[in-house]
Amino acid sequence: MAEYAALSPSTPAPARWVFQALERIQAGGSVSHDELASHYTPEFLEAFTPEQMLAHYREVAPIAADVATFQPEFLVERGTAIGIVTTLRDGRRYRWEFGLEADRLCMQVLARGPLPAYTDRVIQGPTAEVLVRDYTDVGSVPEHILLLHAFGADVGSWDLVAPYVKDAATVHALDLRGHGRADLRHGYSIQGSLEDTTAATRDLASSDLIVAGHSLGGYVALEYAARTPCRGLITFDGPERLRRNDTEEEIAATSEPLRSVLAEHAKTDYGQLIAGMTTPALFVLIRGTPDRPEPHEAIEQRERLADCAIKYGHTVRWVEADHGFAESQPELTGHIINDFLTTLKASSP
Repeated sequence: MAEYAALSPSTPAPARWVFQALERIQAGGSVSHDELASHYTPEFLEAFTPEQMLAHYREVAPIAADVATFQPEFLVERGTAIGIVTTLRDGRRYRWEFGLEADRLCMQVLARGPLPAYTDRVIQGPTAEVLVRDYTDVGSVPEHILLLHAFGADVGSWDLVAPYVKDAATVHALDLRGHGRADLRHGYSIQGSLEDTTAATRDLASSDLIVAGHSLGGYVALEYAARTPCRGLITFDGPERLRRNDTEEEIAATSEPLRSVLAEHAKTDYGQLIAGMTTPALFVLIRGTPDRPEPHEAIEQRERLADCAIKYGHTVRWVEADHGFAESQPELTGHIINDFLTTLKASSP
């Protein structure tokens, strides 16, 4: 396995520990529940039992054991994520993501790959630089789709989705404001992300552009498509309600960076945006899974949004999945995108 010195000292200890634990498991060792509790937040371990965690560790341990090089892709010291790209001895690349909260892991995606070919470029927006990822293994199609990730994620969230879309559209993605390699001096902001999205699409014809977003990215994509009519819009469980009902006290009690995002949500009537939007849209909403269904109140909120979308001529698609499916089920996500693109083409004069 590659030397852990490649991850030190810039990579926080909990992320280094994950690779050490995987190496130990591959060598026939184990990881105790106490170790997991010391490296993960309680909320994380409520969502994923130790048994599920260890099963996942055993699954990806062989990949970790075959790593030849580590490449820390980005590190957000005050933010939400760490990205590490590893190259195996046979040349395949895998991506790993970690989120930190109070020096414990609150999010992780292990052995994400093999990765498709892409190039990253930095463009200058009105107030900040924007990292845009262009997936290079694409067909000669006129449509362009820009993918916007969820809160706490980054541009790499779409690496496994892009191959399923590449024959239907040229695929791009970007780091939302305050995420990934975005400049933290400009903070976390929906409006900032909207500005960055506008900068990233300035050279693309609106008649050929589809914007798609997951969770927070869906909110940004909706605002963009409402202000700038384009070829199409897809939102993956975001927005999931017509309007947030967080009180000022609840928002104030939330830690940054979520506090800033919730404050912006509170000012926006998403039903009003949908009502005035001329961009054809697909709203993908979740019901949860059989073993973890969504709460009744959450389903009711989504149903109200679905009724509004249908009322104004848009399409709604329900999926039996959890909120993170747009990243965790790339094949399903790609098929949903392709189905929508096919529908758009069929409806063209």
